[in-house]
Amino acid sequence: MATLIGILLDVSGSMRSNIETHLTQNITEGTHGKPVTWSRSIFSVVDGLIRHDVSSDNHVFALGVGAKRSPVIFDVLNTLARVDINADDNEGVQSLEEIIIEVLLLLRNNGAPNIATWGRVGVIAKWITREDAVAVLAVLRRDQEFLRAVVRDVLPSACRNTVVGVLTSGVMTSVQNIAVLEATHYILGTDSEVHEVIDKILDMLLVGVTTKAIMSAHAAYDLLRGCAGDNEVTDVRMDGMLRSIERFIYGNTPFIEAIQKAAELFKTQRHQHHNKLLFIVSDGKPTDGNHIPAYLINQLEGVTIFCCYITKRDIDNPRRLYSNEQYDWESGARLMFRLSSTITTTKLPRTIFVKRGWEIDGINNETKLFVQVNHPSLIYDICEFARDVICCEDAIADLLSTISLDLYINEANDGFSAKRQVGSTCYANAAAAVLHLSMSRIVGREGGYPSFFHLRDEMVDKYGKHGAKTLKVLQEICPMYRLHCQQVDQEGALQAVVAKRPVLATFRLTDDEWDQFSGFYRANPRGILTNNELDIRRRCGNPQLGGHAVVLTSFDSKGLRFMNSWGSHWADNGFFRVRTAQVLDMNFIDVYWTVSDLFPAELSNFQAHGAKAASSMFKTLKGLQNLDYECPRCGEASNVTEFSGMVLRPKCPKCLLDFPTTSVGDDIVLNLYLTSLLNNN
Repeated sequence: MATLIGILLDVSGSMRSNIETHLTQNITEGTHGKPVTWSRSIFSVVDGLIRHDVSSDNHVFALGVGAKRSPVIFDVLNTLARVDINADDNEGVQSLEEIIIEVLLLLRNNGAPNIATWGRVGVIAKWITREDAVAVLAVLRRDQEFLRAVVRDVLPSACRNTVVGVLTSGVMTSVQNIAVLEATHYILGTDSEVHEVIDKILDMLLVGVTTKAIMSAHAAYDLLRGCAGDNEVTDVRMDGMLRSIERFIYGNTPFIEAIQKAAELFKTQRHQHHNKLLFIVSDGKPTDGNHIPAYLINQLEGVTIFCCYITKRDIDNPRRLYSNEQYDWESGARLMFRLSSTITTTKLPRTIFVKRGWEIDGINNETKLFVQVNHPSLIYDICEFARDVICCEDAIADLLSTISLDLYINEANDGFSAKRQVGSTCYANAAAAVLHLSMSRIVGREGGYPSFFHLRDEMVDKYGKHGAKTLKVLQEICPMYRLHCQQVDQEGALQAVVAKRPVLATFRLTDDEWDQFSGFYRANPRGILTNNELDIRRRCGNPQLGGHAVVLTSFDSKGLRFMNSWGSHWADNGFFRVRTAQVLDMNFIDVYWTVSDLFPAELSNFQAHGAKAASSMFKTLKGLQNLDYECPRCGEASNVTEFSGMVLRPKCPKCLLDFPTTSVGDDIVLNLYLTSLLNNN
């Protein structure tokens, strides 16, 4: 689903003086062993929240709060794009005076012929650092509009009068440049006037907050990497970005004003239907008030707010969400806790509880999206958590106590072929899976639950073993079981998964493309297929295509996850991942039932069962962290989270032997299924 992620980064003086100087741990990161600091983590936060996305329509904005010059609240990404000096390092061997001369020549030749006599090199050097001069020169070279604005709106009119003297060209020494620049009409600016102009130019380097602050996640991804094609933001790149931004930060903290600006950006018409996340990193010490006005909270309706409170206090477990305020919290923690969103624990990604070591307070099945962090090395993990709060969904984890994945994955066990041939029964296998899973969610269904095999055989008997139109099959079968079906796009499919409904997906490939498809997952069982590995847009003419049907079961910020029927040894336990539906030109069919389709007894069970089932699932997930499982091979007990291997054949951490899982509802099956959702290639 398309998302709009807003980021508020507190870069004020209090963050620097109260926290960064407190760091005593010698923790390093990256290949160059650079010390981890809050200022370096600015870009880790942005990258951590946007580095993966399912939809090309995902967008992001990042606001810096606490610049020491105007505007105090600035557009981080567009400011970086403007002042990034990483690629403008030719000035590395030049002195400050030489850089100033280049700036003056550039201004002189673009409408300010008297600039050098109005502002002498020696005077200018008193009011600007070398690093600021490098940034100004870089922007003047790259941005013609910025150059025109400086000449037109900032420089005094005396600089724009007709020059008395001769323009020069060619390569000259610094002394010659100075001599030529000063051979103009003598109009000298005072120290204070020169200082004022320099301040105005430096203020212009910071980009204020407008709707242009919202950029695509893809553009932000490339910007952070300097368009160098790197998969990661390198330490060298991180240092360059920090040098570009750090000169502006460590000022006051107009925190409430920044929230107001973020709320206005979330209201843009284009992003009206996006999932919205506001991620705030701050020490909770605003300089424009001590509480968040109620009207401002109302403006953020529909926005999930995740607050990351930065503190210098010792914290037992920074990977913890809280339900209630703690008595010993500081005022900043209380402010940000109250600002953060309250969500039901059942809406959190299932995988968080099992493998990431998070502690979730769940009083009344609710928790606040508020964390406390005392070291920047934890930031990336927090960002991943926050991203998955709105970008991670799974449709079948909470059914594993009643269904067996073996039914759906190992179709070959029953003699059916779900390979790539045009004539196959994959349509029946996938359709039976979604029908069976849909009916399994009706508690106490009258007439019972037709087995997966009954449903599949019924379709094969009626429509044959040589392929069928999947949509037509479902349109005829669904009414027999009080179900409905409809074609949906990727957005509709993801919404169905959010509602815990697996979705049938179909796609068609040429013989060569099937070879590429199979070869990719043979080499990368847990990989995510993209257009780089299989590009169906390169097809020529009207090739013969072979179709296949699978089941969309989950998605996260990295891609879509499908259940295949080629056996549990294929790809990742019988599942595979694709970046987006467009990679395989997939079509989706949503199978569902409505409350009006339920009989009175079923409706009563449904209404009574919902809260009970949610509470039970929550307790089960939390309990997995403390549950032991005895290996049938060696008899030794280990925590279920320590087992590895395949969903249907776990491997013992003690004897390293695997064994089959035979009983539906095994805690170890649930653990391994959730573990498989976490795997990244």
